[in-house]
Amino acid sequence: MHLRSHFRIGFIVLISAIGLAACQSAQAIVFLPSVDIDEVFDPFTMDGEFTVHNNTSEDVFAFVVANDTATDSFSGVNFWNSAIISRSLWEEGFDFFMGLPEWTAPDTSSIDWDSTFGAEFNQAIAYWAADLLEVSGTPIASETTEGPFFFSSELPASPFIAFGATGNTVGQGSTNVVPEPTAAWLLLTALVCLVGSYRNR
Repeated sequence: MHLRSHFRIGFIVLISAIGLAACQSAQAIVFLPSVDIDEVFDPFTMDGEFTVHNNTSEDVFAFVVANDTATDSFSGVNFWNSAIISRSLWEEGFDFFMGLPEWTAPDTSSIDWDSTFGAEFNQAIAYWAADLLEVSGTPIASETTEGPFFFSSELPASPFIAFGATGNTVGQGSTNVVPEPTAAWLLLTALVCLVGSYRNR
């Protein structure tokens, strides 16, 4: 293949990798939350997963992540449930299934949607420590990490809110998008092509 063709291919792959990384982080909002949620998202399969880091002194019993393009969700953590809920359901008061007697679910009807997630969102994914049969789930303990919590969507990097045992807010911010391996491979391929074309000069 001609030298210019090698260089052109390498340049195109490099731009693609940079663009993919930019898309994954463009929506990030920094609130310095006391609960951090990492998000790995594959834009090709449109599948992703959350990992929750609880940096607070309280247990996390539930968290909700806004995402208008989510089509499916389920928990990889035993006895945690999940559901995709609409803005209207949130404003009416979402009924968390109560598997833990010490957990008081938040009254979502009293939590303003727009100030929590943003007016541009109309849907969210909820995860909480109880399954559909109301079997007791284990909350995310203080100073621990738990996951994965799975979802399918078109876009990553969404605002979230996390709740404690009394329905109190223990964290709020935006997910941290962790580079998906596909983007890393694109970047590596681009660098190899560029280095190879440079050496052949």
